[in-house]
Amino acid sequence: AEWLPLREQDWRVVCVQDPNTFAIGRPTKETTLAHGTLVVFLCAESSSAKGTPWAQADADVLQAASPGDTLSKAVRLQIPGGARAEFRVLRGATLRVKVQDDFVVDYDPMARLLHNFGKVQDFAGGMEVELLWFRDEAVAPRKRLGPNIRAMEGLDLKGRFDLTVVGIARISSTGQWEITWAPPITFEVLSGDVCVALPPIGGLSMLCSAVFSGRARLHTAAAANAAAADLGAPLSPTEAAAEDSAPQAAVP
Repeated sequence: AEWLPLREQDWRVVCVQDPNTFAIGRPTKETTLAHGTLVVFLCAESSSAKGTPWAQADADVLQAASPGDTLSKAVRLQIPGGARAEFRVLRGATLRVKVQDDFVVDYDPMARLLHNFGKVQDFAGGMEVELLWFRDEAVAPRKRLGPNIRAMEGLDLKGRFDLTVVGIARISSTGQWEITWAPPITFEVLSGDVCVALPPIGGLSMLCSAVFSGRARLHTAAAANAAAADLGAPLSPTEAAAEDSAPQAAVP
C-alpha cells in the first residue's frame, strides 16, 4: 500500500525498537524504519491540511463539497512549501474551509497510521518525560507552540531547544488537570500551562530557563495515563484527567 506522509502535527514518536537487536532508543533524523521495527507514539486527536487541489479530479471532489461535509473520496492537495508536495487525504475527512481554490481539510491522524502500519495497539511499557512549568512572562500575552507567524509570536520549542512536546497540561474550569496530547504548532499556550516533553538526547539546554521556571522528571509505569494521573502530585492536589491518551505501538 502507498505510504502516507506523517507530519509532526499527526503524531509524536516516543521511542523505537530495533527488530534485530531489540534495543529501544529515541529516534533521530537518521533513524530508518524497517520491517518489524516497533514504533511507540502518541497520536493527535485531529489534524488539518491546507492547500490547493493536486489535479482536476481532486478539484471536482472539493468544489462539489461544502464546509462541514464529509468527503466520500480521497483527495490530494498541493500543500505550501518550497517544493511541489503532494499530500493525500483519506476518505472520511471533513472539509472545513473553502475559499476559491484554497481548501482546509480536517482528518483523523490515526487513520493514516493504521493505513501505514496496519496494526496498532496500546503500549504497556513505561515512558520518561519532563514536566516543564512555563514562565508567565514567556507566554504572555499570547504565544503559540510553533515558530512565529505574522499574527502571533511563537515559542518554537523544537527549533530553539530540540524539545519534542508530547502534551500540554492545563487546569480545567472544574479544577482538574487536562492534557492535550500531541498538540499542533498552532496550539496557544496560556499562563499556568505545563509542558510535557521528551528532552533532547543530550539533555535540556540551559537556555530553556528563559521559557521555563521549573522542571520535574516523571517516569511512568503504564504509559501516558499514569503520567497524567501523577501530574496531580507535583503540580496540584487535584487529580489529572487524561482519558484515552495511552501511547500506541505499531510495527510496519
